[in-house]
Amino acid sequence: MDNTDSTLARLAQWTEWAPSNFAHKLAWLKAEKLRALGLIDEALAQFEEAGKLAEASSLIHDRALIAQATGDFLAGQGRDTEAAMRYSNAQNAYREWGASAVVEANDQRLGTVSLSA
Repeated sequence: MDNTDSTLARLAQWTEWAPSNFAHKLAWLKAEKLRALGLIDEALAQFEEAGKLAEASSLIHDRALIAQATGDFLAGQGRDTEAAMRYSNAQNAYREWGASAVVEANDQRLGTVSLSA
């Protein structure tokens, strides 16, 4: 995890300088690290924090990516209803961003029933 730790340190510094650009990314990377370590509750808290911070930023693509990552995390925990909500949020953000190819790919990968907005 040395590489992850150095990246976290760099992101923490960047977050101090430009929080609206980096705070959600820092929380997301922390969530992924916690997931890799098997710290499920802590990872979920960081995914939720990353989502809130991304919502507050104007970076639609990051909002979409974090919502999808959170959905993947929740699905991996067997929390399918919560995962479907995050996937729906991701799809809406991808549409807002204009990423129609991603929307179509996710519809095929995940099924349109759980993603309809």
